[in-house]
Parts: sequence; C-alpha cells; structure tokens
Amino acid sequence: MVRTVRHTLLAGLALAVLGAAPAAAAPVAPGQVLVRYERGVSAAERRDVRADADAASARALPVPRLELLRLEPGVTVARALTELRARDEVDFAQPNYRYRPEGVPDDPRFPRQWALQNTGQSIAGVAGTPDADIDAPEAWDLTTGSSSVIVGVIDTGVNVAHPDLAGNVFVNAAEAAGRPGVDDDGNGRVDDVNGFDFFNHDGDVSDDVVEHGTLVAGVIGARGDNGLGVTGVAQRVRILPLQVDDGAGFLDDAAIVEAVAYARDMGARVVNMSFGVYGAEDSAVTTAIDGAPGVLFATSAGNLNGGVANDNDATAHWPSNLTVDHPNVVSVANTTNRDQLAGSSSYGAQSVDLAAPGTDIFGLGLTEVFAEDFDDSASLPAGWTADGTWAVTTERSNTAPRSLTDSPGGQYANGSDTAATSPVFDVPANATCQINHSRRRRTEPGADFLRIEASVGGGPFVEEQAISGSSPSGGPPDDQFYAPATPPDFTTGSSTTAQIRFRLTTNASVTDDGVHIDDVYVTCQPSTIGYQTGTGTSFSSPTVAGVAALMLARDGALGPATLKARLRSSVDVLPALAGKVSTGGRLNANGAVRAGTATNGGPAPPGGGPGGPAAGPNPPSTPPVTTPAPPEPDTTGPAIAGARVRPFSFRALRAGAAIAARVAPRGAALRFSVDETATVIARVQRARAGRRVGGRCVATTRSNRRRAVCRRWVTVGRTRVPGRVAAGAVTRGLSGRLAGRALRPGRYRLDLVATDLTGNAGRPAVAGFRIASR
Repeated sequence: MVRTVRHTLLAGLALAVLGAAPAAAAPVAPGQVLVRYERGVSAAERRDVRADADAASARALPVPRLELLRLEPGVTVARALTELRARDEVDFAQPNYRYRPEGVPDDPRFPRQWALQNTGQSIAGVAGTPDADIDAPEAWDLTTGSSSVIVGVIDTGVNVAHPDLAGNVFVNAAEAAGRPGVDDDGNGRVDDVNGFDFFNHDGDVSDDVVEHGTLVAGVIGARGDNGLGVTGVAQRVRILPLQVDDGAGFLDDAAIVEAVAYARDMGARVVNMSFGVYGAEDSAVTTAIDGAPGVLFATSAGNLNGGVANDNDATAHWPSNLTVDHPNVVSVANTTNRDQLAGSSSYGAQSVDLAAPGTDIFGLGLTEVFAEDFDDSASLPAGWTADGTWAVTTERSNTAPRSLTDSPGGQYANGSDTAATSPVFDVPANATCQINHSRRRRTEPGADFLRIEASVGGGPFVEEQAISGSSPSGGPPDDQFYAPATPPDFTTGSSTTAQIRFRLTTNASVTDDGVHIDDVYVTCQPSTIGYQTGTGTSFSSPTVAGVAALMLARDGALGPATLKARLRSSVDVLPALAGKVSTGGRLNANGAVRAGTATNGGPAPPGGGPGGPAAGPNPPSTPPVTTPAPPEPDTTGPAIAGARVRPFSFRALRAGAAIAARVAPRGAALRFSVDETATVIARVQRARAGRRVGGRCVATTRSNRRRAVCRRWVTVGRTRVPGRVAAGAVTRGLSGRLAGRALRPGRYRLDLVATDLTGNAGRPAVAGFRIASR
C-alpha cells in the first residue's frame, strides 16, 4: 500500500513590536522560555535575571549566550517574558515555540492521508517525480553523488532501517564501534550512531511517527541503482537525521537550535528545513543559522496561510525569508508535473529564490497494512464488530465528519468492559507494526482505561497500551485530538494476519465523556518496503538539497554562496513563475551541476566526485550549458518619506496594557511611506542636554560644561517594525514602550532605516515625539 501525504510543517508566530496588534497566538511549550543574554553579562548577573523571572536554567543551547529556562510552577510564559524583556542584560527572550504540521485543504486529513488513494487518483502510478522535471539523469552522467557529502535533515525523524535508504544513512564510526550508554566520541551526545533526537535526547532517530522526515530524506538521498523502489536526487550521499519533534506532530524550537549546531559540528554541508512560520522572525533559529555560515540551508517557502497561498514578500515566512540577507539560505516554492506553480504554494517575487517539483512526489514511507477513518458510513465500517455502546458518531472528530466512540451522545457506563474490533487484515511476517491513530479522552484518572490490543494469527488479544485520564490541553479544555507520542506496537512473528481492538474498562464510581478514536492506520517495518506520496513545499526543498549534494560531489570546494548562486542561475525559466519567484524559474539539476565547470559537457572525474561511485563518461553529444548572465545588481536602498508620529505628545501605556495598530487612545501612531518592500528598524533616541564643541553636541564633562548648551540624541534602544512592510503607506501603533518598559517622560525621536529584500539599506528618516508626564 502507498500512503499520500499533503502537507508542510508550518506554524504562525507573532511578536508585538512598536505596539502593533498581535497576531493569533502560536503554540508554545508551557513552562519554558528561551533567553539570550547581552555580551559581557556575568554568571552572577544571569542568576539574578533568572531569579527575577522565577525561572531556572534547563540547559545552555549551542548558540552563544542562548539558554532554555524552565519556569517555576504557576509562572506563565507571558509573565516571564515581561520580566525578562525588561532587563538590560537580555538581548532577546521568546517562548519555546512548538511548530506543527498543517494540512493542505484539497484533502485536510492529517496525519493520516490514506483517503487520498480513494479519490480516484492513482498514487502508485504517479509520474510527476522530481527526476522527470529536473533533468536528473543528465546530471547523473557527471555524478550520482558522493558518500563524503553529508546532508542534515531537521525533521520528524528518519526510518534509517528502510532498505531503500539504509545504505546512505550517516554512521558515526566512533559511536557505532563504542559502548552503549557512553559518549564515545566526546561530542556531548550519547549513542549518536546515525544522528540524534534533540527532543528526547537520545540516539533513536527512527521513530518517525508522522513519516514526514522519512519521505523528505528519501527525496534527497534514497539509494539509487540498488534494484529497490525509488532513487533520491543524490543516489550516493550521507543523510544525517536530526529529529526535533515530540512524537505528537510538534517541532521544538530549542531542539531545532541544537540540531543546527550539531549538523555544523558533524560536517554537514547542506541542511534541509521543511518547516516554517508566517509573520515574525524566530530569533533563536535565526541566530543558530547565523552561527553556521558554512552550511547551505534549503528551506520550504511554505504552503497556505489562512487558507490562501501566501505572498512571502508581503507576509514574511521564516526561516525561508532569511534568503533575502543570508547567502547560505535558499527558499523553494512548489511546482506540479505540468510546470505550474502549485495552488497551495507560497511565492515571493523577491523572497523566494526558485521553484522545484513538490506535487505528488513518490518516495519512502512505512508499509501500511490497514486503515480506517470512519468517514464513509454512519454505522460501523464493514468487518468491524462492537459490544456495548461503541459506534460511529459525528459529535467530534480529528478529521471531519466522523469518529469512533464508546458512548455516543452521553457518558460511559460504570462497571463496564466494552470494545470495538477491527476486521482481520494481512501483515508481513517477522515485522513490528504500529497502531497509529488520533484519540481524544475524558476518563477517570487511574480508574477507567482505554486499552489498545492486538491479536496475530487468530490468537488471543494482547494489551499493547493502557491509558487513563484526559487528553493534553491545547484547545478547549480536554477537547483536543492528538496522536500518541509513542504509538502502541505489536510483533507478528510467523503470523501473516492480525486484528486490533479499542477497549474501555471502567470501575463503579465516576463517569465521563469517554474516548473518541479517529484516523486509524497500521504500519509495519522493516521486513517489507513502504512508500508514500507527498505534496507541498516540504518536498520541493529537499529536491534542491539533493541537487546541492550532487554539486558538492562534483566540486567539494563550493561554498554556500556559490551553491546558491549556481542553483539560481541555472533554472529553467517558466512563464508560470514570472513574478512568483525571483529567478522566474524551476530547478534544473543538470544545469546546476554543470554550472561554472571548466569542462561543461566533458567527462566526469573518476569516481563521480570525492568518495563517490564511478558515474561513467558523459555522452559527447551532450550540449554545453550556457549560464545566463546574472541580472544587474540592485544597489539602491528603499526610501522612507513622510515619517511622523501623531499625536506628537502622548502618555506611554503602562506595563501590560495593550495597544491596537491604528487605534491608540493613550499611545500614538507612527506613519510613513516606503517605495519598496522592506524591513524597517527604528532606533529610539532620547533628547539629553549637552555642550557644543565645534560643530558637535557632546556629553557634558568638567572641561566643557561652560560651553553653549545644546540638545544631543542618545540611543536608548532599537526595535523592528513587525514583519516586512510592502511599498506604500504604513501605519503602526506606537505605545511609548520599549522592550516592555514604558519610556520616561521627555523628548524622543525615531531613526527609521529601511532595508530591501536584497540587503540594501536606505537613508535614515526621522520622526520626533514626546512622552508626557502621567
């Protein structure tokens, strides 16, 4: 069977800056914050900062001065951030964000996507693979890749035992030959044989519950020419799994930071990041990328934002928008097998570099042997049996409209033992099978249990998991469906058939709403090979990462900036991409691998590149690739006009008070216009008395205090106007606060500097204002 996955990893984050109205809250890890200290802050000063915020250090992160803090019980993230941002010792403080997968609405059923095979689309026969669109066979005439090139995959894990990938997985020789439970190579990570899980802090990177990272890894480097299934863009490569998810579909911000540093330290030349956020920049991840200038980061441009394809020039998507001012970041949109921009793909005439195939990409997964979403019938599906009150209901569901529940329309009974049992299905012998599902629970803790059981070969049912209590919070109280972090599993032994059942046992006291089960699917590994089909920029980005690996196999001396430039200059320009991506084109592997070589069209070097297998000579008839001349560089910065603050004099809001953009009863409004899309930084300066010395106004000293009095401007802080501002008039609320602290009464001015999407800064504009006494 083949699963179909249509999604990318996205989340929306927002930061209130200059009093702008905040966007919808993003998921955050409760009881945790990230803080980066200013340079020169001592250990004693850091302890004071933590103490004032009622927090303790959880661990230092591998970015200078960045730390994960764990809050004391009862302390909210918002309260801790207010305390931390008010401290001069703090560079920035932010929540520990939790990124999560979001579906593309042409079929929103995620994480289970089996229904896409039942829409009439022949997933197993999909022709729109990356190789058909990017001229990979021609590139393979020069090189099929090299085992010396390491590509990191920051994602949900990778099934390293998959037989179509295993030969290309990174192996840490010191740990592989070392002792279990010992950090044999001294890098601070124990048993990191194939990579590391930075959420669970162990070396098991194969528990890819949502199967996203496995498909991404296969797009980059499934083993080629091995007689099995599919091939990756780079047939020979080293895939370094960097797992950062919590097993329930969320990606952990602190774990991502650690994964970036680990990939750099382990020698990764390319890192794929198929996730992102819309709106405000995640400073922690940005700082981590800044600390790895020798790595090329291939990033997905994003899918839908609020139900529509997003223009990343207008609403920034991070980290992909870092491509604008980072030579080691490349942003990738999604094209179909008809060379059209996918309807769900984000785009950006300035903030997205190029597009690559990302629709119906056929690749690696687990073997799915059984699936049921309970949506096709108002009664139990064919072959299912139930005792007690188990039935299908529309009361609530993980993916609309239906789910399976023990007690439709009411609460479960006391002193009961009821179950819903699946039909018999085929399984491979000598395999381990996972019972993947989404569930929502409200049961008496420690007394009433949801029991998940399996039977193999017609034998007795064996309990694989028992769980009590209510679902984790995160939506309305106890109303959230979630996928278990560790799905229950069973082994098949010599049997080739199995059944599963969901059973509820209760005592004689409290009753509650019971359990709801949805989107059940059983996957087995490793004795058989699984495949799936995915759609989204999540799968366009690794296509580019794979081509970058081929380029490095051909010429290992290429740096990230050169890789990015050649990827951009060698695209196939397409009418459908005009005005949608900055190059106007779709990835061409052949052109990228040949770009800049002295022997365009000539024979491959022996071995297909450093450490790679022999690729064979290039056919003499292959025409040379003509690299188009790069466009004239843009060296003109954006112009800001009409900068003003209205009203000029106002009272600052007190700590904790809110101000909405454009409507500021006690604050003011900053207004200006800009002639192109730009990032705007405001330096907040305060008027202070000084003495005139020559043509300058300087601070008062003993020697100059008798000189003429003048007003000088001293910078008291800087902040960023939220997101990217588009060309035209701009209005932002101005609260009179800086880093959460109300400014003191006095005269101030804002020095506004706009930087365009190619990194050019314009001339400063000035807007003055006065904070009145309360």
